[in-house]
Amino acid sequence: MQLVQLNIFNEQEVVSNYNKNNYNDFIKKFEAKKTTDDCYTPDSVYNAVIDYVDNFILKPCGESLNDYEILRPFKPLGDYLSERYTDKTLVIDNPPFSIYSKIVRNYLKMNIKFFLFAPALSLFVLNSECQYIITNVNIMYSNGAKVRTSFATNLLPPDYKILLSGRLTKMLKRAQSTQNKQKLEILKMPENYLSSAQLLKYVPLSELDVPLCGSSDYISSANGRKIFGAAMHFTNNDVEFLKGKQDDND
Repeated sequence: MQLVQLNIFNEQEVVSNYNKNNYNDFIKKFEAKKTTDDCYTPDSVYNAVIDYVDNFILKPCGESLNDYEILRPFKPLGDYLSERYTDKTLVIDNPPFSIYSKIVRNYLKMNIKFFLFAPALSLFVLNSECQYIITNVNIMYSNGAKVRTSFATNLLPPDYKILLSGRLTKMLKRAQSTQNKQKLEILKMPENYLSSAQLLKYVPLSELDVPLCGSSDYISSANGRKIFGAAMHFTNNDVEFLKGKQDDND
């Protein structure tokens, strides 16, 4: 089978001999990759970490965040080594995981205090004096990547090497739950409008095709926010039918 496309003169031309596997490999080159180096932290998650560091790491040692200048040096195209560090600097940030061990070693060598997001499955930095806060949580980052995350630090008491933190785990899960609820409220559609993404949950878990009437009435925004992919208006019968299908899937 041949794959053709229209050229600039509106004429059909052969692109290549079509092969499904080769074509899929080709288009994957243009897909945005969700890498751990692009995992920008949702505000609710970062704020939970800040709260934890202040109340459960620093204050038990007679300190607080007010004693430090909080620095987030890991930004797009940034160079963390060129930042200005002082003896009052405390780095609380999510570094690129591909160079995580190198960052930890540099900070320990530079005597910089830090509390860093870290890859839970490859947490330990060999032959270092790093300390670790281990949490059991998958964090959904702003680029959509879901990463099991723990933390690396040098803020624990000297006789601690590992802290298994159920408290921080719960705080992070609660932060993500709250964030998800807020998103649902913000993106709540007008009555009987559904986006294509919302329709996914109604696909039956059986060998069945389900027709819907739908309409040609679309909206592209709701509650002052743009709807990804727009939304279509459905009849009351459609909506009631879909609710029944969702119950069947549940």
